[in-house]
Amino acid sequence: MTNKQIYDRLRAAGMTAEGACGMLGNMAAESGMRPDNAQDSYGIPDEVYVAQVDAGTRDFIDSVGFGLCQWTLDPRKANLLEFAHSLETSIADAEMQVMFVIRELRDEPEYAEVRKTLYTSHDLRACTKIVMDIYENPAVKNLGPRLDYAQMAFDDFGKSRPPSGSAVPADFLPLLAEYLQTAEFQEGFARYLERGESHG
Repeated sequence: MTNKQIYDRLRAAGMTAEGACGMLGNMAAESGMRPDNAQDSYGIPDEVYVAQVDAGTRDFIDSVGFGLCQWTLDPRKANLLEFAHSLETSIADAEMQVMFVIRELRDEPEYAEVRKTLYTSHDLRACTKIVMDIYENPAVKNLGPRLDYAQMAFDDFGKSRPPSGSAVPADFLPLLAEYLQTAEFQEGFARYLERGESHG
């Protein structure tokens, strides 16, 4: 999954361009945009870690940061694993992880302010910072590189419109259909139309 495809998924979910790029900037800083990244300092090859977790021979609830967002805390990793299993896909599947981000922002009360900012704000710094401070909450609050990555994403994608015909894998259609019925999607789509950016 390319960075542009991730951006398009986040925009289609209702994020502003700045919100989507703020999330991308944090992903880049956390994992280098590698959905199979098993915490670089952990010492086991990513492909080995993924294969063992997918096969059920390694416990995924191990405090090892993993994936695009380097999910680390036990409850979040448990939810990520359950979500991957529900879609019958690998824990390293980028599409699944992006959908999980959208789901966490939608369903978890502690991320309500993050969701509100990413779905309404056009301040790139504010979007990047709130993802770092609340959604990622790293030990080292290194906003500089995250904002640099976010700015690069915005320079590359920020003026583009989400494509009108993006293909969605069949496994994700039930989740997508559920999301399209939510008030969050309806409100986000209404804002999208008000900005004159409808797909036509």
